[in-house]
Amino acid sequence: MLKAPQINLIRALCPIVLVAILLGLSWVELLPELDTATLDAQQRLQIRFSQSSNNKASELLPRLNPVIVGMDDQFVDQVETPIALSHVWIAKLLEALASAKPAVIGVDFAFPVKRFDSIYLADNPQVNFHQRLIQGLANASRSVPIVAIKVWDSEKSDFSPIHPDFQKVLDSQPGKFEAVTSAMFCQDVDGMIRTLPDSVCQPDETKHGLANEMAVAMGLPGVKAGWIDFSIGEKFDYIPMMDVIQASERGDKEWLNSRFEGRPVLFGAVMQNIDSHFSPHPLAAWLGDTTYVPGVLFHAQIFRNIVSKRGITALPDWIPIVLTLVTAALWWLPSQRLFELSVLVTMLSATVVQALLMNLSLWLPLSLVWVCGASLVVFRLVFDNIVNLSEKRRLKKVFGGYVSPSVLDGILKGSIDGSGQGKEVEVAILFSDIRGFTRFGEKHSAEQVVQLLNDYFGRMTRVVHESGGTVDKFIGDGLMAFFGAPNSLLRPATQAACCALKMQNELESFNKTLEARGQQPIQIGIGLHFGWAVIGHIGSPDRFEYTAIGDTVNATARIESLSKDLGTYVLCSKAFAERMNQEASMPVDKHFAEFPNLGNLKMTNFGPQALKGRADMAVFGMEMKR
Repeated sequence: MLKAPQINLIRALCPIVLVAILLGLSWVELLPELDTATLDAQQRLQIRFSQSSNNKASELLPRLNPVIVGMDDQFVDQVETPIALSHVWIAKLLEALASAKPAVIGVDFAFPVKRFDSIYLADNPQVNFHQRLIQGLANASRSVPIVAIKVWDSEKSDFSPIHPDFQKVLDSQPGKFEAVTSAMFCQDVDGMIRTLPDSVCQPDETKHGLANEMAVAMGLPGVKAGWIDFSIGEKFDYIPMMDVIQASERGDKEWLNSRFEGRPVLFGAVMQNIDSHFSPHPLAAWLGDTTYVPGVLFHAQIFRNIVSKRGITALPDWIPIVLTLVTAALWWLPSQRLFELSVLVTMLSATVVQALLMNLSLWLPLSLVWVCGASLVVFRLVFDNIVNLSEKRRLKKVFGGYVSPSVLDGILKGSIDGSGQGKEVEVAILFSDIRGFTRFGEKHSAEQVVQLLNDYFGRMTRVVHESGGTVDKFIGDGLMAFFGAPNSLLRPATQAACCALKMQNELESFNKTLEARGQQPIQIGIGLHFGWAVIGHIGSPDRFEYTAIGDTVNATARIESLSKDLGTYVLCSKAFAERMNQEASMPVDKHFAEFPNLGNLKMTNFGPQALKGRADMAVFGMEMKR
């Protein structure tokens, strides 16, 4: 059983321990998964709202929106050379793009690391693969900045260098951008790409990525830390690589200029399952709702973020920690209802603020706040239930001897309160009394009298409770009990009759104990009646008891007094006997076992009898057949 100091200590430590645990979970990256899921949901709402309202406020200016040129499956089917030997085609593509004067060309395609001088085209043996690609790269880089990628070699823990000849051509370009840079992304624990690729993502801690260097080559600021805003712009489509080459070969300058002039261009593979990654949102118009998309599309979306300055920036880490501490402080509110309401308002308010900040490209992670609030509500419910249970056990231990278990349970459950409002209930009343107890008291000491009464009432009280009755009070050597309140019973009269017979059996056992002590056995009389009585708290505001009053109670006391004159130990009224007959067809209450041989009950009709201060009443003696 918890004591008050222990309860107060647990109450004080509970929110502190919880916050410490949650901070630990956030450090080991368990809670961030909830944050990323929320970030995805917030952006999904932004994208849906933007589409439904035709409001493209986040749409970029055409000169900043990248154009995708894709090496697709159709290209692979059209050419006879392997993709790794697409030197001639890439050279033609770069020259065709450069002729349209784009703002920058980003090549998401690894240049060869060695020469291929011994390989030639079947239809044109004079073409040198290596020299043709160098020529095309040099021709294009004279009129437009080109940014190429380098590939990370995990075995060597370093980037694989491109061939020095290509490196030399690319490095000769004017400007302060890195012509050969990383194409790597930040991948979250769920395999999704959400983060702008700053130095944290790069294995060599470089700050340069393909999209970043393309922006720098255009004279724009570079990347900043944060998350990718997928709500900028619509889904990407691509222009097939072969369409660009064929337009150049037929001299269609208008077609080329209309698509690429002054625009940033990204070239890369768009074939399914080639250099593809998982995205939290669909990016490819030609793939529908598929989120496993080519890597070149991520570079394009990151480029959009950089040039529009719309990357999602995380607010400082201390803000969610402070909000979590504020939420945890609500624990000490005295009222459970006020506490739950305050936590709910805090969490909803923080969520609304989070959504508003998202429109400003600011991200407030709230997983710590949500988990803290939800956990505190659960902890508070558990804690209060434990405290209440401990308090109920304490009250039962302290007051269990003052009232019957059914009354105490009703008080603890709130079904019995101190309002003083009584209610009229049909109940069975039982009165018992020790016969000749006055003479016993005269012949024995006070200690012996008290010991006998305590032993006697202890046994009889147990019998009453086991029979489903409520002990109302002890009146000297008498006992009053009623059946049917505060807990309603299906067969109150039958259970009262069983109780009376069990009391007779218990008396036989008690008398043997008395004889062993050298004392005289005792006899008792029991009166039973059934009728309406007022049940409730009777007394003053300072001192009251849960009891039954009314004519039925008074009549039962008179019946018990009459039992001695009629020479029977158990006497009941006609109303009680009739009620027992009615209950014979009712189902037995499984919680209370009846007297084993109730079918052998013998009822003796004494006819109408005069009761003190009352009209004559028909009564019956009750005993078991021997």
